[in-house]
Amino acid sequence: DVNPATGEAEKCGQIYYTATKKEQAEVVYGETSRMRMQSKPILKTSEEKNETIHFRNTGTIIKKLAYDKKGFDGLNPSMIVMDELHSWSEYYRTFYSTLVTGSASRVQPLHLIITTAGDDNSKLWLEDYNYATNVVRGNFADDSLFAIIYELDKDDDPGDKSMWLKANPNLGVSVKPDYIRQRWMEDRHTPIGRNRFTRYQCNRLVSSSEKAIQDEIFRSCIGELSDWTEADCVCGGVDQGSMDDFGAWALCARFPTGETVNDKHVYRFEFRSKVFLDAATKRDKTAMPLAQFIYNDEVTVSRMPSLELQETLMEAMIACNATHVAYDPSNAKQMGEVLNRDGFVAARMAQNQAMFNEPIRSFLQHMEKGLLRFPDWEVLKWCASNAVIARNLKDEWMFDKKSSRDKIDPIVAIVMAFWMASLQPERASGSLFLA
Repeated sequence: DVNPATGEAEKCGQIYYTATKKEQAEVVYGETSRMRMQSKPILKTSEEKNETIHFRNTGTIIKKLAYDKKGFDGLNPSMIVMDELHSWSEYYRTFYSTLVTGSASRVQPLHLIITTAGDDNSKLWLEDYNYATNVVRGNFADDSLFAIIYELDKDDDPGDKSMWLKANPNLGVSVKPDYIRQRWMEDRHTPIGRNRFTRYQCNRLVSSSEKAIQDEIFRSCIGELSDWTEADCVCGGVDQGSMDDFGAWALCARFPTGETVNDKHVYRFEFRSKVFLDAATKRDKTAMPLAQFIYNDEVTVSRMPSLELQETLMEAMIACNATHVAYDPSNAKQMGEVLNRDGFVAARMAQNQAMFNEPIRSFLQHMEKGLLRFPDWEVLKWCASNAVIARNLKDEWMFDKKSSRDKIDPIVAIVMAFWMASLQPERASGSLFLA
């Protein structure tokens, strides 16, 4: 900082490179450290120790700072660099506020934000983004703010390569056109992929949730099921649900295709499911399409749905020589205990982004490749069409039951069964593999 009254550098400056995690804060700090090593004048007037750069003439320091629950009261920053603000969830608001309000005694404090676009859950980023865009458009007057936002305009086609320079000013230098072109070729076919491309390659705000399964892709995977006695393994998944939800179990049979990729076998997967509805539900059982599902015996109305769900699942697993099943400990803990007690291997699979991210991604990839097969049940088509994906700030995926158009429980159970089957070791030889 320079004092405008004296023209001299402000003494004892504090410059902090901040992020929610130390590793992220290291990104900008590391570049600064390397630049220092390449400048002889700066090397002569500074030293670096304990991950801090000290300037001897002014007493100024440059330091990386990651979030700490203990807090950071007492900071007096002359400059703050906030890296990837889109990943700062509401949880970090106090940290954010401490940083931006701690410069009151500085003559010319500078706050610098570096970030890619976020989604509608990136609250802190949205506040600064909306303010900056209003200043740029002339809606707000603020000479203290300089904002430069590289993004596609709202009506731009993300697939138009002539538009990519808008969001990638270093296109052809540090960002290769072939890389972006490849990303578009892979992402353009699904809403989730287009959403990802729009956010990360076009730097546009996107929704944190979107339709999970394309109807035409799901329907292309419907067909007659094979003889499951020839399966490599069979595993189960169960989503018990609440009184007004469907309760569902699913079985997944894994079959080798005979192909390998990177020395790993490629498998196809088939599914069976059974769906229950509590007789005491407040849902109108005469309304369509529920009435049709019940009439077709695709949904079983039961006075004791949890018990029937458990008993029919165990019967089906015994019939298919299946031993492994995934359950959600938050709503099926007792069922999991019973399954383990009766000789099955019941694995906890909590319904959150950390646990479901990889299973959902793999499930959808297999579906797009035609490696999944479902029975021709209207209730499964309906639930698949309802499913919506919610993504957190780490871009981890989970089915969003609250935002979904209607019930999706059988699809959740199917993904759980799919993941259990995916994790089973390969069968060397012999009869049906028992995990």
